[in-house]
Amino acid sequence: FRGNGGSTMTVSVVDAGSNAFGAGLRTYGDDSRLFDIDTSPSGTSSFSFSFENSSFSTAGNRSELLSLNTGANSDATLAFDNAQLMTLGVDSTLLELTTGSTNVINIVIVDSIFNTTGNHSGIIISQAGANTADSSDTFFIGDSQFVTTGDDSGIIVIDDGGDVFVRSFTMDGSFLTTTGDRSPGIVIGDVGTTSIMSTTITDTQISTLGDDSSALSHGATKSNSVISGTFQDLDLTTVGDRSEGLRFDGLDDRGLGTSGSSIASVIVERVDVE
Repeated sequence: FRGNGGSTMTVSVVDAGSNAFGAGLRTYGDDSRLFDIDTSPSGTSSFSFSFENSSFSTAGNRSELLSLNTGANSDATLAFDNAQLMTLGVDSTLLELTTGSTNVINIVIVDSIFNTTGNHSGIIISQAGANTADSSDTFFIGDSQFVTTGDDSGIIVIDDGGDVFVRSFTMDGSFLTTTGDRSPGIVIGDVGTTSIMSTTITDTQISTLGDDSSALSHGATKSNSVISGTFQDLDLTTVGDRSEGLRFDGLDDRGLGTSGSSIASVIVERVDVE
């Protein structure tokens, strides 16, 4: 789907489970995305995707399962409940999002299994456009499993946000594993000035086997901002070289320093790092 802005799209898929031929919805060839939506740069659009009790896959190279480029002044909601998503090819990210300014993005994943096998094939890659100010993104993930086996294939990589940005990330009861090099578990980027960032990750296991593959890396805020992090009952395992278990950058350009009128709160309890 290609639009010039001012678009509204609603997609709901229910009970499209696997069959003798594979996933309920699938593509096989190279350069064959399952869902491909782009309304940039004008944007001003609204998107809603709901996938329940269904399976989806792509087998070719350069075949993202869902690619969404919103443009400016847009909102998008992606909801997955008991969904199975897989890509097999190279350069085939499962969910690839590119957002613009004044965006509202909501992603909910519950009781689902997401896998990729090719190199350069992450699971959730959220990229910022030229300007992401005055925006928000919210991620809620519960009781789900995520596995990547290729190199350069991080599981959840969220780009930096702009100024006046609200970011909320919640994960509970989930399992994340990467086996390739340069394949982190979770990377949550910075946000700018006058922003709010809240992260809660509980009862979750993250394992990375490759080099340069951190388990959990959390970004910072700039001046006049509020940042909070709660990390409880986590099992973080890294095997490769130069692979950190937990990094929380906090306030201002790195480190828990002071930054104008900013406030930081961090709770770390029962976190096992190996």
